[in-house]
Amino acid sequence: MPECHFVPSWPLSQNESLERQLREVEENFSLETGGYQDTIARLEEDIHNMKDEMARHLREYQDLLNVKMALDIEIATYRKLLEGEESRYRVVTLLALQE
Repeated sequence: MPECHFVPSWPLSQNESLERQLREVEENFSLETGGYQDTIARLEEDIHNMKDEMARHLREYQDLLNVKMALDIEIATYRKLLEGEESRYRVVTLLALQE
């Protein structure tokens, strides 16, 4: 007797349905992945920009610190000059009083 292979139609339609669902899930995943990759690219660009800005601020800070140090040295120099003048003035005053 010949064998009869009867394949019901419901597994085939169920298989097609599952394949369609799989394609939809893959498409959604692909879209989500693309969105995440765009977000990552934007964040990496933001990080790069922030690093550049931090470097610029650091250079400005160094420049200001150098100016401050130069001004501190200049102030110390003028202070010593004033102290020397005060000492000289006291000596001259004491000599004038002794005469």
